[in-house]
Amino acid sequence: MNPEVEASHEGSSGSHHPDADFNLKLVSSEGERVSMEQFRGQVVFLNIWATWCPPCIAEMPGVNSLYNDVKDQDVVFIMLSVDEDFEKALRFRDRKGYDFEVYQVDGGIPRMYYTQTIPTTFVIDANGKLVFTHTGMANYNTSEFRGFLSTLVRRR
Repeated sequence: MNPEVEASHEGSSGSHHPDADFNLKLVSSEGERVSMEQFRGQVVFLNIWATWCPPCIAEMPGVNSLYNDVKDQDVVFIMLSVDEDFEKALRFRDRKGYDFEVYQVDGGIPRMYYTQTIPTTFVIDANGKLVFTHTGMANYNTSEFRGFLSTLVRRR
């Protein structure tokens, strides 16, 4: 299973992209309470997944490679586990040797990010617009998707 994902290359200039909802409270693998608000101004790659989801597991190696390639470019990864047992998600990440941080929800998920399908991935640009949503597994470890992310980083 290696489906491709088409990323729109129009960037964040289009006014048809809705404002992202930054009212998402998280808990990190270290138990730190984090607000998505602190990532405003950066590109956010938000992936909702679980250890019991085969398509989620299948896309993880590519997500980890993407993370390692773009983590120093103002791109934040929120790998949001919906496992009932958060420790299981942490053990999975550690066992697989993935480098990204894993979070759990602290409270509710904003309606904008409700999904009946996992994995689901959302990308928010540096201007706070929700510019990409993909339900189901995808291959994000492509030069095209990296290029798409780089167009979203705010030019300073």
